[in-house]
Amino acid sequence: AAKMWSTVCEQNVFTARERCNADHGAGASVLGRTRGLRFLLDEDLRPRAAEVARGLGLDVLSVHELGRRGIADRDQLRFASEKGRIFLTRNHRDSIELTVEFYRAGEAHPGVLLVRRNLLNDRPARIAHSLKLWADARTDMPATFDGVDFL
Repeated sequence: AAKMWSTVCEQNVFTARERCNADHGAGASVLGRTRGLRFLLDEDLRPRAAEVARGLGLDVLSVHELGRRGIADRDQLRFASEKGRIFLTRNHRDSIELTVEFYRAGEAHPGVLLVRRNLLNDRPARIAHSLKLWADARTDMPATFDGVDFL
């Protein structure tokens, strides 16, 4: 069972890296069901949340899957911006400060979603379903929002 799980994990990581490196057109979605909303989960969120969210039809990657653990928040936000992905994190204070810093420097980013403390990390499906509700409530929103919101 452990070997099978390892193989599944390797396939998921490869698939996640493939998705991240793919050249998607503006507003495109890997799964074609999410109006172009694309997300990147910070390392303070379990990668299982990304897996569940993808099962719900969302285009979600985790820094864990991409081998980007231990990288500074500023660089993670820049990476998310380069890939056109809204950045999800629990790091409220730093993310708000970085958003202000980016704004003052004239650097746009696709947005930051701050995960509320009541969405516990040991319940990744709850985080994924909350993200799906958030995305579904924004059918009239462009693929990015260049600000901060709460999940």
